[in-house]
Amino acid sequence: MGNDADNSNNSKSVTQLVTGNSLTYAVGTDAVGGVGFNSVTGDFVAKFNTAIAAQLNQCVVNFFAGGQQFQLGVWDATGAGGTPGTLLYTSPTYTSTAGAYTVLIDPTVNIPAGDFYIGVRQIGTTNVSFAYQTETPIRAGSFYFASPSGNTNWVDFAPANSFRFMINPRFALNNDVAISAIGVSGSSYLAGGTTSVDMLGSILNAGTQTATTVTVTRTIVNATTSAQVYTNSQVINNLAANASSQVTFAPFNNFVSGTGYRIKDSVVMVGDQNRANDTTSVFYQPIVAKQNLILTSDLRNRDSIINHFSIIGQSNNYDVLTATFTGSLRPWRTVFYLAASAANWTPALRDSLRAFVNAGAPTNKKSLAVFGNDIGYQNDPIRNTSALPADTVFYRQYLRGTYIADNWITTMATSAGKFKSIVTEFGLNATDSTNDSYPDLVSATNNGIPAFTPIAESGNADSVNAIMFTATGGRTFYCTSTYGNIVPLAYPNVPFINIYNYLNETSITLPNDVKDIHASLNRDGVLVDWRNTNEANVALYEVERSADGYKYASIGNTLPKGNGINGYQFLDRNPFAGGNYYRIKTIGKDRSAKYSAVVFIKTNTNTSDIAIYPNVIKDVTFTLQMNNSAKGKYSVRIFTQNGLLADATDFEHVGGSATRTINAYGMMSSGTYIVEVIGANGYKQSFKLIKL
Repeated sequence: MGNDADNSNNSKSVTQLVTGNSLTYAVGTDAVGGVGFNSVTGDFVAKFNTAIAAQLNQCVVNFFAGGQQFQLGVWDATGAGGTPGTLLYTSPTYTSTAGAYTVLIDPTVNIPAGDFYIGVRQIGTTNVSFAYQTETPIRAGSFYFASPSGNTNWVDFAPANSFRFMINPRFALNNDVAISAIGVSGSSYLAGGTTSVDMLGSILNAGTQTATTVTVTRTIVNATTSAQVYTNSQVINNLAANASSQVTFAPFNNFVSGTGYRIKDSVVMVGDQNRANDTTSVFYQPIVAKQNLILTSDLRNRDSIINHFSIIGQSNNYDVLTATFTGSLRPWRTVFYLAASAANWTPALRDSLRAFVNAGAPTNKKSLAVFGNDIGYQNDPIRNTSALPADTVFYRQYLRGTYIADNWITTMATSAGKFKSIVTEFGLNATDSTNDSYPDLVSATNNGIPAFTPIAESGNADSVNAIMFTATGGRTFYCTSTYGNIVPLAYPNVPFINIYNYLNETSITLPNDVKDIHASLNRDGVLVDWRNTNEANVALYEVERSADGYKYASIGNTLPKGNGINGYQFLDRNPFAGGNYYRIKTIGKDRSAKYSAVVFIKTNTNTSDIAIYPNVIKDVTFTLQMNNSAKGKYSVRIFTQNGLLADATDFEHVGGSATRTINAYGMMSSGTYIVEVIGANGYKQSFKLIKL
């Protein structure tokens, strides 16, 4: 342009890969949006040109969003004014996915030299979201649409719409082999005891001639160190045009569970005319499953059961995954699904749990435990008429429960939250409690066996809070409390160790070398004494204390005296008012831990105070211990060292002694915090809390 004042912006260039058999308008892989019809069907096409006659054997179509049915269409350019004319090919119906979707055209379509059109046929009435990039000004005579699908009145997108379609037709070459799939990828759990992984892949002959000899090589390197740990080659002979073949490599032995690897497959064929598709790679992390799986998205439930696994000496015998896990559960022997309060399973998780139970066999048993306070409330049509049939089937036929009422704590108020075992498997008449907000009251059905009942239940076991069932392929256990709200009264893991033994068909006993533990009052506090019968491998004794028999914290330690039978004493000068639980944690020289039995002692003091424990935490949970505190509303405020409010909660206290768990989710960062408690009658006290 004459008199142009700025020549620096008069031209623009881009780099674009051009190959003899691949055509595209797209620059890069990023789409701006997706185009489609609403409430009607229709076709979208782009015009291409080939200088010589060729065979069209595949096309890569991009979609901005997926989930819609479509077909691929190919037209010649014999329509009015060079628009689409005769329909040369229509593909089978496919369901789109976001991003690139490869359609194989078999048999190939013969395209004469000159112009032709290829595009997406929207066969449904929901927007197919055919991906496009912006082109301004849009070139004329290149991009068209027609509606409904099959209409021959084509409308040019130019100049009104700047849509440049992202579609990539590819012509067949005489000799073109490609890697089509690597059999494994991502993090993959394997059955316990697995030491070898089968290595499978597949290749495709995208050419028009038979591939007589193809060498396929797989190499595996450590993703962290890049050290090669595996290589294997296989030869595929006489692979027909447009055919694919599975490749079976040698097994991958001696992998390290949990280590990340990068798998690379490559093909070599003499005369291959397209090297761009000869190599592909994926990340792979094989993980050998432990015997047990903890499946939960609730931190309190998770931490509670992990603590119990540790107490019974099974710290290295479980995996932990969130309830959003979408893989197969079959690698594990026993699954503990711990639902959050008022939570329900998703359809995908329900189906995964059902498939897990169905996979059980006498020689490969699968056992399932489900804990949740609203499982019956949400899945039994007695209460929820909108419950999905599949949810009801799983609840009644697999968990073997029928809903009765929403909250047995209030329905059977005289139980005071306590329940008992009515079967020998869990300790006949053993009593425990729950502080759950609203645990379901249920009855056993479909041959389910009542396991726990509220202690006020009449004795005919028609109203229960836990159900068990034994089959040839495994066992199930269903409890109507969330796991973290079960509060053992005698020993902090008696319910769990019995449930664990029942599900895994084992007979684990509590590891314990400490004998004769006692607690007694004296004028200076509580004196805890014990003796040990075997100290050969003991590194340290820790004295742990709890106000509720559930949450324990260390209050002191002592070194062992040596071999032989030795006695020990520890004085707790500041016991909780009302009552205290004590246990001894024996730490071995190999850092393993064992726990003694628990002793309880009432202190019967009238002193009024509030305490928090522990004062050093790893997560966001600590306990508020209220000792003879006045009735009324209390506020807990948590501040950073800079005085900023990090978290706050209010609650009503009925008076007297009690414990309350505080979940301070605002404490996101490690550091020191100040906990301020403001209560009735002008009470105010501050504590220091450290988050690791």
